[in-house]
Amino acid sequence: MLFLVSSIRYYPGDPAATLVDTARHLLATVPLVLGFTLLVLSLLHRLAGIAFNLSNGLRFFLLAGLFVEFLYGIYHYLTVSGGLPPS
Repeated sequence: MLFLVSSIRYYPGDPAATLVDTARHLLATVPLVLGFTLLVLSLLHRLAGIAFNLSNGLRFFLLAGLFVEFLYGIYHYLTVSGGLPPS
């Protein structure tokens, strides 16, 4: 739930733009996070012999998704919105 909340791209007064941009953002980031999750879990399984069930894999996917959203949010703040105000 927190992953979806952090993925919302909100446009005040324009719910259609909010839905479209949120869907576009999710379609762009979810495959990357899913691929990263599968890669890390398969490497851990092969190298350390740790077998993950679906619940633990989903937890790792959501954690990786939150991390990616945090980094993307910082990037968006620094580049798109002009960064920090002058002091």
